[in-house]
Amino acid sequence: MKIKSVVIDTLTGLMEQEYAEAGRRKMIDRVKWKDWALDVAHLVDFLRNEGFVCVLVVGYPGSGKSYGIKTLPEGSNVWYNCDKKNPTWQGGKAVYGSINTPTKFHVLPKSYDDIMNHVKVLKSKDVFDAEPIAFLIGHIEDFKTKDGQIRQKFKTLGSLTNKLDIEAKMTEVLYSEVIMDDNDTRKYLFRTAAQPTDSCRSSEGMFPTEYISNDFRVIIESINNY
Repeated sequence: MKIKSVVIDTLTGLMEQEYAEAGRRKMIDRVKWKDWALDVAHLVDFLRNEGFVCVLVVGYPGSGKSYGIKTLPEGSNVWYNCDKKNPTWQGGKAVYGSINTPTKFHVLPKSYDDIMNHVKVLKSKDVFDAEPIAFLIGHIEDFKTKDGQIRQKFKTLGSLTNKLDIEAKMTEVLYSEVIMDDNDTRKYLFRTAAQPTDSCRSSEGMFPTEYISNDFRVIIESINNY
């Protein structure tokens, strides 16, 4: 079986690792003023140059972003576990192992270079599908605009006034949400269309409804059929 997808989980965790390392090395200016989104943009550009379709999935912690990995067929996905958490979905350890005993489909990167170098090795072995997909998971943050509106965006680190707008580089940006239904049951969903306060988006007609299940296989099938 060819590898159809990679999941980078999370970009936020990767930024925090580099942020902490810069702080440990007392690189104060770098910690405070660097636009850490530049590294994310470089990763996105790299993946696109390697033939990946990139999908950004963002949301608050605990809103079901990583759960989308669960339905991906065994052997079809590489999980870049930047947060270094054990799988939180049933059956996850059987496929990916644990952080102490990861399988070959489970990588614990310490930097962007670790991910890019690993992808290059896999590309050299011709193990990827002809049209691979990269799921880039991140957290969101609330911010206030100049006119006092509260909006949401992909969370990046640093103190620069004008941070790079990662969402603007993407055609598919899905927001994870937890919704209570009429029976007071939690439903974990991905939203596919924008609201006035965020940058959620997807290609016209790619998804049949505004909300879809938090299932990466559904997204892959939608992209394949578009």
